[in-house]
Amino acid sequence: MNIEIFSHDEPGVIFPYDRDGRILGLKNYGAANNLLNITKMERHLQTEEQFLLFQGSCTIVTLNDNKNAEHWELTLVKPGSIYNIPKGLWHTTIMSRDCRMVLIENSGTSTDNSDYFALTKEQCSRIRELYKSDCFSKHQHSGKTL
Repeated sequence: MNIEIFSHDEPGVIFPYDRDGRILGLKNYGAANNLLNITKMERHLQTEEQFLLFQGSCTIVTLNDNKNAEHWELTLVKPGSIYNIPKGLWHTTIMSRDCRMVLIENSGTSTDNSDYFALTKEQCSRIRELYKSDCFSKHQHSGKTL
C-alpha cells in the first residue's frame, strides 16, 4: 500500500478523490473567480460544501434564498480555517491569482442536485461595490452582512 499524493497546478478545479462518501477537490484561481468576472451563483440542494484555504486570498459571497434580494454577505476566508456552506445557500468565490484551496463535498454532489443562476448587471456591480468598500477592505471582517 502506498501513500497517494494529489496536486493541481492549473487554473480551475479538479476532484482527484471520491471515496467513502467524500469528494476532495483542489481549486485554484480561474478567470471565473476574478472580481470582474463573477457572473453566477450556485447552491447545492442536498449537500453541504466546505472550503479550506492554504494559499492566497479568497472571499465567499453568499445570498439568501431570494435571488432578487439585496442581502449579500461577504466572508473573508482565513488560511487554516474550514468554512462550511450549508445546503441551499447561494454562493460563489472571489479569489486572488495565487489562491489555492481544498473543497470537501459529499459524493454525488453534481449539477443534477445543484442550482445556478446568472447574476444581473446590477447584482454584479453591487458585489464589486461591496468587495471594494472601505468597510470590507479595512476591517477584513468575516461573516458580516453588508
